[in-house]
Amino acid sequence: MVFARLKRQEKSLIKRSSEISSSYDQIINDYVSKGYVRKVPKTKENQWFLPHFSVVRHDKAMTKVNIVFDAVAKHDGKHLIDAIFSGPKLQRELTDVLTRFRRAPVALSSDISEMFLQVSIRENS
Repeated sequence: MVFARLKRQEKSLIKRSSEISSSYDQIINDYVSKGYVRKVPKTKENQWFLPHFSVVRHDKAMTKVNIVFDAVAKHDGKHLIDAIFSGPKLQRELTDVLTRFRRAPVALSSDISEMFLQVSIRENS
């Protein structure tokens, strides 16, 4: 299933402009260099490969191409979401955040880009 989706993604990128294709390649290379993704040897054991696809935003000047990983793609009737314990919700409600910004004269914010790419899953030993 993942291999077929990869082939469709490659065909889709070929049909689009070379700028989008090169941006997609650059993003994947950045993910490899940052350690977010890695090449794994093909083994006889059960493996799960996470399919991905591109989202192109023509209204953005800087981050025109984004890569989306599809954790709900099914293989043999299961998807990755089935195997992951979701845990408690850690994000605050937007109304709480906005109220806290009004309490003090100074507010701080930060850039959390690529935050979800840095989440790792412990391997079973």
